[in-house]
This record gives sequence, structure tokens and C-alpha cells, in this order.
Amino acid sequence: MDKILDLDKSVASLVKEYPEVADIMADLGFTEIKNPAMLASVGRIMNLKKGSQMKKIPMEEIVRAFREKGFEITDGGKPFPAESVDSAEEAEIAKAADSAEAAKAPVDRAEALRSLLDRLSEGEDLESVRADFVRDFKDVDPTEIMRAEQGLMESGMPLSKVQKLCDVHSALFHGDTREEKIANAERAVQASLKNQAGKEEKNYINKSVEADALIQIPGHPLSTFTKENEALGQYLENTKARWEGLVESLSGKAGGKEKAEKVEKAEGAEGEQGAQGAPDWEALLAVFSEELAKLRSFIVHYAKKGDLLYPLLKVKYDISGPSQVMWTVDDEIRDTLGELNRELSEKSKGVRALKNTGEDWDDEEEEYIRSKAEIAESILNSFFLKNYLAVRIRMEEMIYKEENILFPMCALQFQKEEWIQIYFDSKDYEACFSVENAIWKEAEETGNTPEKWRAAESAGNSEREKSGREASEEHSGDVHNTALPQGAGKMLEDLLRRVESLEGKSGNRGESPSASDGEIIMPGGHLKKNELIAMLNTLPVEITFVDKDNINRFFNEGPKVFKRPQMAIDREVFSCHPPKVEPMVRMIIGNFRDGKEDEVPIWMEKGGKPFLVRYMAVRDKEQNYVGTLEAVTDMTEVKEHFRQYFKSHPEEL
Repeated sequence: MDKILDLDKSVASLVKEYPEVADIMADLGFTEIKNPAMLASVGRIMNLKKGSQMKKIPMEEIVRAFREKGFEITDGGKPFPAESVDSAEEAEIAKAADSAEAAKAPVDRAEALRSLLDRLSEGEDLESVRADFVRDFKDVDPTEIMRAEQGLMESGMPLSKVQKLCDVHSALFHGDTREEKIANAERAVQASLKNQAGKEEKNYINKSVEADALIQIPGHPLSTFTKENEALGQYLENTKARWEGLVESLSGKAGGKEKAEKVEKAEGAEGEQGAQGAPDWEALLAVFSEELAKLRSFIVHYAKKGDLLYPLLKVKYDISGPSQVMWTVDDEIRDTLGELNRELSEKSKGVRALKNTGEDWDDEEEEYIRSKAEIAESILNSFFLKNYLAVRIRMEEMIYKEENILFPMCALQFQKEEWIQIYFDSKDYEACFSVENAIWKEAEETGNTPEKWRAAESAGNSEREKSGREASEEHSGDVHNTALPQGAGKMLEDLLRRVESLEGKSGNRGESPSASDGEIIMPGGHLKKNELIAMLNTLPVEITFVDKDNINRFFNEGPKVFKRPQMAIDREVFSCHPPKVEPMVRMIIGNFRDGKEDEVPIWMEKGGKPFLVRYMAVRDKEQNYVGTLEAVTDMTEVKEHFRQYFKSHPEEL
């Protein structure tokens, strides 16, 4: 029977009809399809044409891949135009010409970097590409490289591809001595923050001194970030030799076994060596499980960067390139650790040993195993451990990039009021690697005053001030009778409204009874303001509202699984999401705005608990789009209820 793939059908329906579609899409770059929750939720509204636009994967490449697997392609039931032989030959000729040109020493640095990325995409080993990068670029001003990277993104190259260059680019930060590393990193800082046209010339390298000064302040966010990095770096250093030695031993390299045994003796790991000199696989698996859980706890550090540092750099200071690339690396580290954990969990439950290559194999090739030691040995194969070592290296390199690029960048740009807001927002996050948030005396004396941060952010934004003045004049009597200061605009008016609602939280109890007890009249009744606030905070749901202009306007208070920093309020919602998620958020909100969708439910697991995240279009009585509501619900009680129910009523399963 012919395999017909309709480009108009949802990805979820295609995978249900042809399970092999998932593997083909993953090979093309749609890696999220391997996540069951994403497939069951976003996969219902995503088709291959939308995916092509979002991931910037050419439609021709997608069609070609499926045709090679024997699929007949249609679009809305109509045959999709076949690729002509001439065009295919022309593409091959062009590719060959590009390869020949890349073999030369190109003058244009962007083209040179593009050729390196092409080599990586074709599967060439990272280390060989890194070696050529160091050879060809070590004497080049990093400014050229940074500009080339930004140019590649602006030309339409997917960020995920440019991100690969980040791993190669890190070669610049390496050196034989600490002094060389610092010098290389400082040059990169200089390049990352090179002034743009019309901006004041600054000596950015000297600003690393300013970063060091902030790090010395107890409780300052940069001090906490640095201590977390130091704790992680020490842990990685103390634990890496065991796994390096085991991988070398499994790969048959000379000295690997001796290296592993030496580490075990030094650590007193008597239980990790069998009587015959073979590894004690059960003990090693227990150690590995503990280490993986420890490293996964460092995700809190990456979450804080993504919520508190990257968006501010991007939105207010127009520094998007370095932060976007680092943000993508953070997400990939988190995803890899999650994949390793899932693989560990799944294989620990099963009874089947997988080949040492990490590849799938047919049922007839399966070997059934019985002992826990055999299960452990099947998990800790060289392929699995190499992935583990690779992600550890990426975490180690990210430490260096943060301390020598990101932190000096933030120290140069952020104002004290912004650091204070970051300090208070950081309190909502769990301690990372046992590094508790110390008290920053100056911030505590100043108090949690988000209005100061808002005022600083609005300063100098002439376009929004202009539109805000017009809106203010039109609605000047809506809320405040007193005229707003000249130039404050709509943002300041919104700020005053928000400050009014936050006064109780910030410690100002001097408001008048009419301000705190004034009733809000609604079609379903009327509530006092303090009653409404208390009611919203009592709901067992995390609520976030984004208005029709895509601006974050509200979230209820209280502990949250999905953190909502105060500084995200009045900021565009897209800036609060990592680069790989942003296109998805834009698509969902765009569908809501156009009336194509009313709700997108996404099931996920976080911290071992099930959650339902529902994105809902908010419409008025006339069905006009007024915003998007996100509601996060902990489904643990529901899961337990139905577990008990079906345990008592198995016939209904």
C-alpha cells in the first residue's frame, strides 16, 4: 500500500498513521518530536509546513527526505510538485562548488564560519573542526567572529546551527595558562560589547574589574551566580576521572582500567571493584544515578539566567547575540541531562540489554538479562557515558563563558535598581548546589521596589513615551485625576496602577480605605480589591495573563513551579522565552489572535509531578481577542484519584 503523507495534516496524526515519521523528522532537526508531551499537545496543531517556517528547515529538504523513504507527498490532498532532475542536479553542482570554494582560504570570515558549520552539519567530529578553527582564527580579532556570527543569524541561518559555532568558538577562550585564557576571554568581552553606530565608545575590557567588584559584595546576584559556578566546577573536577577511565577501559584504550582503579582506590570506593578486578556495575550505577541527579539540580542556575539576565540584556540593552546563543546552550544542557535521566530510568526498569552503540535493534537481536548487575552494565556502556562526559564538558565551558563574557556584560550594563530587582526575584528560586542566597544589605535597606526598576526602564524610550502621552491624554480621567509628569507616558501610567496594587506587598500600609476597599463592579457581581487579590491568590492554579499587545500584565502571587519574576511584568512575552521556544509561543498566540485556536493543553512532568499547562485565548462578549491566559495546574491529586479508582474498577480500563 502506498504511503501518502499530506503536508496539511498535523504532525501528531502523521506519526499515529506512520510511526516512522517521528524518526525522519528527528533526523531533519525536529528533535522535539521525540518528547511525548510535545507530540501530544503542540503536535496536534503543528503541520510540516508550519514546522518548516518555525525551524527554518527548507520545505524542499523535508519533502526530499520523505520521498527517499518511499512516501508520496500531497498538499491538502493534491499532489505536491515533484522536484525536477535538473534542479536536483543544479543543487548538487552548487553544493560541490560551495565545497570547493570552502576548501580555499576564504577572505570573508562569515563564509569561513559557514563552511565550518557545514562540516559540523555533515557529521564531522567537533574536535577536528575546533582544531581548524583555532588554527585559522587564533590571530583574528574576535570582533570579526562576533560580527560574523550575528550576520549569520541576521541572514536567516537558524540559531540552533549558529549555536554549534559556540562550541567551536569556545576554543578562543582556551589557552595554555590561566593568563592566556583570561586574555582571550577579555578580548571576547570587548568584541561582544563593541559599540554600535551612534553609541558611546567605551572600554569594555576594564569593566571586568567592575564585575569582580560586584562579585565581592555579599548577597549580590553576581556573587551568588559565581559561588554556584565555583561549586559546580569543583564537583565536575572531583568526579570526572572515574568516568573518563571507565570509558577508556570500555573502549579498549591502554591505561583506562588502571586509571579507573586508581580513582576508586583514592576515593576509597571499595564497593566499585569486583573480586575478579571487574567493575562492580551495581555500585557504579548507584554512584552515576546520584551524580546525574546532582547535576540536574544545577538547572536552577540556568533558569535564573533565562528569567533574570538574558531578557533584560535583549530587551533593554539590545544585546541579543551572545545571550541568545548561551541561552540555547543552557537549554541543550538541560535537555541532554533530562534525556540521560529518562534513559537511565527506562533501562533500569526493563529487562533488555541494548547494544553498546546506543542504536536501536530488532526484536530478534534482543538478549534477555536477569541480574541487576547485567542491567547496570547494559546502561553504563561507552556510548551512554560518552554522552554524559560530553554534557559535563559543556557545563564546564559554560562556567567559563558566564564568568568571562556574560557577567562582565551584565556588570557593564545593568543599573543598581535592576540588580536589586534581580536580587529579590532570585529569592523565589531554590538553592542551587547548596549555595544559599546571602543577604545583600544595601538591597534589603532599599526594599523591594519594582516601581524604581520600571521608572528606570521607561527612561529614554521616546517612541513609547509619545504613544503613551497620546493614550494618557485620551484617558486622563480614567484612574488618576492628577496629570502625569511630562514624558512619563502610558508605561508610567501603567506603573502607577501596578504600584497601587502592590503597595500592601511592599510594606506601604498608609493607603486610604477607599483605595484598598473600593469595589470593582463586574457583570457577575462586585468585589473589593483586596478580596479579588486574595481570591486570585487562593486559586490552586498558577495564572499568567498576556494582553492583546503581547505584554505580560499579571500573575497571581505565591509559590510557583514555573517562576514569574516581577521584572517580567510590562515586558513583551516573547522576550521571556528561550530562542527555541519563542517561535512556538508566537505561533500559539498568533493562532489565538486569528481565531484558529481557542486552547492548547500541554501535559508535562516537572520535579516528578504531573502538570497540565493550558494556554487559552481570552475573548470579550463580541469575541474580540483581548489576550492569552496561561494556567498551570498540579495534577498529582487527579492522578492519584484515578489510580485508586481504576484499581478498584479494573474492568473499566
